[in-house]
Amino acid sequence: MKTNTLPLGRAFEKEVFGITEEDQEPFFRRPGRRGLNSSIQSVIQNNWASFAEALERGLDYCHNPTDPRMGKTHILWSAVKRYLPRRVSGHRSLHLNLYVAVGRNALDWQHGVDAFFWWENVYVTIDVSLIPKEGEELKADFVVNPEDLDGQRLSSLGREIGKLLKERSRHYRRNNQRRGFVVFDPN
Repeated sequence: MKTNTLPLGRAFEKEVFGITEEDQEPFFRRPGRRGLNSSIQSVIQNNWASFAEALERGLDYCHNPTDPRMGKTHILWSAVKRYLPRRVSGHRSLHLNLYVAVGRNALDWQHGVDAFFWWENVYVTIDVSLIPKEGEELKADFVVNPEDLDGQRLSSLGREIGKLLKERSRHYRRNNQRRGFVVFDPN
């Protein structure tokens, strides 16, 4: 008999991402269907809009994608950042951003992605879960469970996510340079 772990899973998501009780309803709501890229863009816009609103209102505790501090986001972000180079193709690399999608849109509900790292025009998705997932169930690039957020496992997770970001970034630059596109570096 399969038990419903959704309430425990949501509690773990709230712990990791620092979601407060007041965010719970209607924060966790089922959205309309969207494609993956559209969902990612929506989450990026929502994260920055929420951060700007929090700054405007003078709130101390809000999610900043370039320097996350809510819940356990900082340890996860730091573990990944440690494995990324400061320079890419002779230029200072772009900031590592961590965008949180929990409860916000189709990225969570439809695509199984709770958060994603964005670096050098590419992303790596994560699903924070109490249940191991594989095959058809696994939609995100990485599944993060409570044991992954401590010690050596956290370091290994950061290394693997960083490795995938670097691989995707190399692929992105190579493909765009072949097509004659200039790869923009705002730094």
